Amino acid sequence: MEETGERPGHYFLPSHSNPSEPLAIKRIGGSRLTPIIPLPAFAVVCIVEFLIGFIIVTYGISTSGIVARVTPNSMLGRVTSAQRFVIYGSVPLGALAGGALATWIGNGNALFFAVACIFLGVVSLFLSPLRSQRTLPSEWEVL
Repeated sequence: MEETGERPGHYFLPSHSNPSEPLAIKRIGGSRLTPIIPLPAFAVVCIVEFLIGFIIVTYGISTSGIVARVTPNSMLGRVTSAQRFVIYGSVPLGALAGGALATWIGNGNALFFAVACIFLGVVSLFLSPLRSQRTLPSEWEVL
């Protein structure tokens, strides 16, 4: 660390070029989206974190009712635990893949790629025929 001039916690201390802005915020705000979003980087990060949390809660609420209706009571615990294992087990794998991608193509490009993937997921849901379906097919329901 001494050879490069870095010190512990230097990402959260003021940067040399702008003493009022921490280096971490400068690196986050220095992405390709900066010219598009005319907000300070901290505000953008707060808004994105809020939206991600909102989407996670909405997903949990919408899927819990469907899973309960299509799964027999005797299998509900196993199905729920398998679903959580896959969802929460993919988080460290995604973090590892994101870190490898950021090492390979750079932090800004990796974040831009992540945003593009999220956007494509949302677009595919809006173009899906499931969006207009309001009721569950009767053959799927467990009596």
